[in-house]
Amino acid sequence: MLTTTRFTERYLLDPEVNADPYPYLNALREHRPVHWSSIHRAWLVTGYAQMAEALGHPSLSADRVRPLMEAIPASVLDDEARRAVSLLSHWMVFNDPPQHRRLRGCSRTSSPPAPSTATRG
Repeated sequence: MLTTTRFTERYLLDPEVNADPYPYLNALREHRPVHWSSIHRAWLVTGYAQMAEALGHPSLSADRVRPLMEAIPASVLDDEARRAVSLLSHWMVFNDPPQHRRLRGCSRTSSPPAPSTATRG
């Protein structure tokens, strides 16, 4: 006999979900590994294969600055807005590979970790 369990969407920051998120995420993945959340107004992707495909798809991008700039008429932007957009366009979170990878490499520290107190004399 086949039984189906009813899936109920929950707020991801609910303390009960955060205390142990795995049962909820497993239920979500079994219900629909790619799910539009009306609560979060976002796509929730919980399946590995689906996430791997999404991350490699050219229509999904971290670049939110360039499309925004292309949508705003240049006559509307003042110098401060242009400067802010220019700064944001160089943030790692708004860049796709390979630029993201390059920026990430720049953010790594070149100094060795500080010695622990146990090894200090």
